[in-house]
Amino acid sequence: MRSVLFGLSVMFVAACISIGMTQADEATDKQQAEKQPSIHDLLEERCETLEQVVEMRVALVARGTVPPESVIGSQIDLLNARLELADTQARRIELMKQRVDCYKKLEEVQQAHLMNATGTRIEVMDAKAERLEAEIELLREEKKE
Repeated sequence: MRSVLFGLSVMFVAACISIGMTQADEATDKQQAEKQPSIHDLLEERCETLEQVVEMRVALVARGTVPPESVIGSQIDLLNARLELADTQARRIELMKQRVDCYKKLEEVQQAHLMNATGTRIEVMDAKAERLEAEIELLREEKKE
């Protein structure tokens, strides 16, 4: 009889410990979920980081240590990040127009490199293809209006 009571006591204690651990695990999971940033927070942080990258590249271009197209590439990255945050169609269209303008500048820079024999035809064609893709996306977005 004692062994049965002892066994039941052990099982009761084990069950209580198990329930306590489950509740502690749930509390820990809630705390971790509260600490994790939201997607929106991460997107905003990404935009802030890319803004700093653009500023730094502009300074490097002014010193002559990096080519101008590196700034354009960073500006495009920033516009893409801002597009993910855009909450209205009008804002998306505005950002897409800016992105098309950047791709046009990139295409012009690549064309100038080709004319100066410092670039290749394929770089010009790549820039053109990227511009065309951006224009297509813009037109599709405008048709949604």
